[in-house]
Amino acid sequence: MQMLIRVFFITLLFCATLTNAQELKRRASHGVTLRLVDSAIAKQLKMDKAEGMLVQYIFPNSNAAKAGLQNNDVIISINNVLMNDFSALSDMKVKIIEGDQIIYKIFRQGKEIEMILQAIGKPKEQEEGLEFEYGQFSFDQGLIRTIITADKDAKKKPAILFVPGFTCFSQDNMGVNHPYKKLVYHLAKKGFLVMRAEKPGMGDSNNKQKCVDIDFDTEVASYREALKALYKHPKVDANNVFIFGHSLGGMEAPFIAEDFNVKGIITMGITIKHWREYLTEMLRNQIPRLGENYVQAEKDLKLYEVLLYELLVNNKTPSEMILKNEEYGRILQRDFGLVNSDNFLGRNIRFSQSLNNKNCIEAWLKTEAKILSVWGDSDIQVINDFSHRELVDIVNKNNPNNATFLELKGTDHNFLKIGSLEESYRINRGGNIAALLPTHFDYDAIDKIVKWINNTVSIKD
Repeated sequence: MQMLIRVFFITLLFCATLTNAQELKRRASHGVTLRLVDSAIAKQLKMDKAEGMLVQYIFPNSNAAKAGLQNNDVIISINNVLMNDFSALSDMKVKIIEGDQIIYKIFRQGKEIEMILQAIGKPKEQEEGLEFEYGQFSFDQGLIRTIITADKDAKKKPAILFVPGFTCFSQDNMGVNHPYKKLVYHLAKKGFLVMRAEKPGMGDSNNKQKCVDIDFDTEVASYREALKALYKHPKVDANNVFIFGHSLGGMEAPFIAEDFNVKGIITMGITIKHWREYLTEMLRNQIPRLGENYVQAEKDLKLYEVLLYELLVNNKTPSEMILKNEEYGRILQRDFGLVNSDNFLGRNIRFSQSLNNKNCIEAWLKTEAKILSVWGDSDIQVINDFSHRELVDIVNKNNPNNATFLELKGTDHNFLKIGSLEESYRINRGGNIAALLPTHFDYDAIDKIVKWINNTVSIKD
């Protein structure tokens, strides 16, 4: 649920496209850091014109390294697709899987050179003391990649389906300091079998629809299929299956759990309000605290009063609204990452429209699972503890003692140790969150969640 401030984990990894495959092949990565060639770079390299992308770094054992690319090479094209802007990287000819042919056309020291190789797949994850099992399940005319992480003990284990937040990105081979990677590995080392499932079209997955284009119901349906697959795993204790939903994943959790005998749900960083109501509240709190003056913030909120209603209730598109008032384009670009006519928070607007139609409270009341409602008091995305406490009260009135509230002092939305909400705003305002990732992950907070899971496992149904 990150809006105004985003932490980007940028790598050049391209998704696979398969047809009629029974076994998902590994996607491949080019393994380079690139920069668009401008006139200054072209002049320095004595190029006739500014074109292509400059190679700044090559990852060891990558396809670029295997092909023989070097730093300061300029990639003119990949598989005959001109590399003149980063959107070219989304071309299907550039998205590769193991075994595909890659043709690099490069400029080096005044000459154009063509390099051809057979792509090698991206390495699978490794970690001392852990085992990784790559699987898949059928969904939407294709397959979705699953990654199961567990210790090497052969006995059956309590299992956790991890459901991530709003953003469309691969759960496979996340950066070494990515909070989700640290979370999953820590849970596995504590004795749980943890499943990650890609969102449709992400990572190795090869579905008809892609994550950025689907609606809320489709995403929930994909995780319900993942949960089915988890129950069938031979090392899973089927009496002790949990869902750990973070941010949007925490809002999806009760919908995923419906009709399953899930033992418990951990939900962190959520709202139980309608999506439009939550976004309005979030904007009121974040806009001035992240750098906009209060007078302009109030003007922008008056714009949002109409804009969010039209987008999320009347199902208008951003492009339709911008035609009515160009100021809508300004605030959507600043606050919601608008990059094309139907984009909203990096996904097609229909995802938020379908989410806004959901009654989250009704979904929570349908589950018999034990619930841990986790709120970090430095979380600028959730703003306050209302939704997490209210969820516990609502559930317990209907099913006494089924829900527990857990407050994490000094923990933010990204599982990072940050002393206060005010400090979190200051760090986000300065764009310094990424600097905390190597050292500030809150393992103590995760251990409190682990303690609740273990206590819940011991409860006999």
